[in-house]
Amino acid sequence: MDIYEKNFTEPIEVQQSLIRFHAGDADEIQYAHILYELSSTFNDTFSLHPYTGELYLISNNNLQTTYEFDIYAYDRHRKYIINNNIKTKARIKLNFQENKIYHQIKRIFNEIIKFKE
Repeated sequence: MDIYEKNFTEPIEVQQSLIRFHAGDADEIQYAHILYELSSTFNDTFSLHPYTGELYLISNNNLQTTYEFDIYAYDRHRKYIINNNIKTKARIKLNFQENKIYHQIKRIFNEIIKFKE
C-alpha cells in the first residue's frame, strides 16, 4: 500500500486540484482502463475524478485541518471480482492550515475578490 501525505500552506481555492494519483496495469497499452474511487464519506468536501485520479477540493465549508482516507484503483472490468489482489489501495493524509483557507468570488468584469471566512 502506498502512503501519500501532503501539507497545504498556501491558500486553497474551491475546485483546486490537490493531488493526482496514478496506477498502472500490465495490459495498460491495449486493454486497461484504470478507475479511481474515494473510499470515504468526504464526498461533500472532495471529488476524485474516476478516470484521471485527480483529487479536487469542492467545498471548504467547515474544512478540517487533517483528513485521512483511502483511494482505490482498479481495472474497470474487474471491480466486482472478489479477489482483492486486483485493487490497489493508497492511504491519503492531507493537512490544511486553517487560517489559509479562502473563498473566492468572481465579479462582473472578471474582478476576483478573495476573503477568509
